[in-house]
Amino acid sequence: MATWSSRRWVALAAALAVFATIIGLGQVVLGQRAAHADDTCPAPEKDITSAVSVDYDNSDLVDDRGKSVRTFVNWQTVGVKMPWSTSAPVKAGDYFTYDATVTDKANGAKPISPTAAKNFPVQSSDGTVVGCGTWGTDGKVTVVFTKSAEQAASWTGTVSSWGQMRYDGDSITTPTYLIGGKKEIKTERVGSLTPPGNATSFRKDGWMSIQYSHNEDQAITYRLIVPGGESGVRGATIVDSAVGGNWDFTCDKVQSFVPTHSYLVEGTATGAQMEKDTTAGSFAKGVGVTCEGSKVTLKLPDIPAGKFGVVMLPAHVAGASADNPLSGTFENSAVLSVPGKEDQKATRFMRYGALGDAEAHQKFSVTKKLEGTADASLEYTLNITVSNEADPTVDRTYTATLKAGETFTSADSLPLGTKVTIKEGDLPGTVTWDTARSGIFEAADGVTLSADAREATFTLAQDRVFSLTLVNATTPAPGESTTPTPQESTTTPAATATTTTPAPAAQPKPKLANTGAGTIAIGALVVNAVRYRGVTDTRTIGKACLAAGFITVFLMACVYGSLAYLGATSVTVLGHSENGGQLLAEAVRIFFGAAGNVLLALIIILACITTCCGITSSAAMFFHKLFKKKISYERLLLFSTLFSFGASNIGLTQIIALAVPFLVAIYPLVIVFVILSLFDRFIGWRKSIYQGAVLVTLAFSLTDAMHAAGFGPAALYEMLSAHVPFYGVMMGWVCPAVAGAVLGFIISLGQKAPAPKEA
Repeated sequence: MATWSSRRWVALAAALAVFATIIGLGQVVLGQRAAHADDTCPAPEKDITSAVSVDYDNSDLVDDRGKSVRTFVNWQTVGVKMPWSTSAPVKAGDYFTYDATVTDKANGAKPISPTAAKNFPVQSSDGTVVGCGTWGTDGKVTVVFTKSAEQAASWTGTVSSWGQMRYDGDSITTPTYLIGGKKEIKTERVGSLTPPGNATSFRKDGWMSIQYSHNEDQAITYRLIVPGGESGVRGATIVDSAVGGNWDFTCDKVQSFVPTHSYLVEGTATGAQMEKDTTAGSFAKGVGVTCEGSKVTLKLPDIPAGKFGVVMLPAHVAGASADNPLSGTFENSAVLSVPGKEDQKATRFMRYGALGDAEAHQKFSVTKKLEGTADASLEYTLNITVSNEADPTVDRTYTATLKAGETFTSADSLPLGTKVTIKEGDLPGTVTWDTARSGIFEAADGVTLSADAREATFTLAQDRVFSLTLVNATTPAPGESTTPTPQESTTTPAATATTTTPAPAAQPKPKLANTGAGTIAIGALVVNAVRYRGVTDTRTIGKACLAAGFITVFLMACVYGSLAYLGATSVTVLGHSENGGQLLAEAVRIFFGAAGNVLLALIIILACITTCCGITSSAAMFFHKLFKKKISYERLLLFSTLFSFGASNIGLTQIIALAVPFLVAIYPLVIVFVILSLFDRFIGWRKSIYQGAVLVTLAFSLTDAMHAAGFGPAALYEMLSAHVPFYGVMMGWVCPAVAGAVLGFIISLGQKAPAPKEA
């Protein structure tokens, strides 16, 4: 039976290391593309409304901050808060619908409804999007569950949908509103916009005006009211600042709007109508306006005692229109400064659209596994304790029973954070048990076992369902035998007469292939490291390199797999980052605070210093030999270090942009070459196989490199993606490389093997 030489073990280890590197590069460089992919919202497939409890009894009308409200005025932000819960696990594409329409019970009027459909996310406590919601113009709310919702046993949550109250009546009334035609809400007061004369101090309110203005520069109108008080107000200045970054002021609009929409009214004036202006427009013309985009400064004329100065201030929201009204939260802060008096601050918070939250509930299970023979009717007892610091009503201790091969599943879905402890009770006394191997829990992800593995503890989490296995074994254990196994003789034969053993012939240095693959730096470093420890046997070197290769693959897969998971799951919290380094630094800051960045720096230093040393020394040694030792190794090493230091400071984003095209061009060639070298014994003299595979791979790798660098016609890449397998995942060279190798083999059939050289 043929055996592989050490060079093939080395080549295999190098191939595995190269593949692991490529996987890591793809996760870091291209993983953000996956994190950015908008694939979290599936199309609605299965209506599960009947299996979802929409709790109309506990629904409510709420203000823009989510608090229950019973008094309303025209243009006020009002929302419908609806609790809901599922009774079973859900699948991606499952959806439910409910009616969030608010109607006047007496006349059927609908004071709150969106003028355009509003899309919104339903997020769990950790920011994961578990549902995609829509609040339609018909008042119906639909929630479609995503893939991320499938791990939980059930869900509870709320959806709040905010719109602008519309009340055009002149008198104050107290109608009864219906939510979805089911829940009655008795109001305490419904009237027109609060008159300025009701203000006892500096006040600010506002409303969505895009449906009236049809102008994104007046998407919101803010109203600033300054009471003159008992002694009047002179020299007043208002500084109004945008908060949140999702809106600002269009200065041209502000400069033209304020001088025509400011006025002075008596204390008995009602509403916001300018026809009540007591100055015939002179107050408005006297308002000085300084605008800086995110901040407006207003200098007001004198406000006599008993009167109220009113300034209407338009706000800009990009993209807003009558057909696409506002969504999101809009916060504003204004400060009134009057000489000789303490500053007064007034804020306004408005919310439009909808928002959903969800909390996962989980179940757990225990399966009884029996090793040996025992009565199938025997029942085994589980002692279970559950506790939750945030919800003490969950706390209890109880027992459950199950038979061999059965699975016990908790009856209720429990909230996240619930701690569960399970231990088996007394075993049935009718069986002789192997006590050393009974009552033992098998290891499971996220489960903490006691020292004897007889007690399992875990905390319910959103991303996993705990399924434990509990083992009992009878005596004798299955497969055991009391008959001793005959042992091979270890008697050492008597020594024979001493003979002189000729020295073994010198062995050629191992090579990856006769075509020059021995120049691969990683493989050479590993081989040399083994040799430096005194190992000379080629087979032993090969085994050591193989073990090193597998360890490298495993550890790199753990590292890069973790980084990929972090990048894919953090976008909802951190948003999109320019590169993976920024994302990693921000994630570490969130988890560990400022000290986390120091920890991350130390980890990166320790992880990268060996690679830096290996690469810089290998580069210096290569050029030292290339220049026939005319330039000293030390000088080349110094130059390599200084060059690397300079290049590293251009920024990770730029390094990735410059390196990716070269890596995309080189890696396919290296992979093909290494794989072929594994079969060099069978390829032998047929160099056309190497040539065919490498040349075809080179053509595709160069095309990919040009694509990565942003060169070449887009039509070419679209054609290749449509017709070449795996091209869309940057592995379009695989099938052509195989075809090139096959073609090279066919060519070799028409060639003759070279005559063997004489010794």
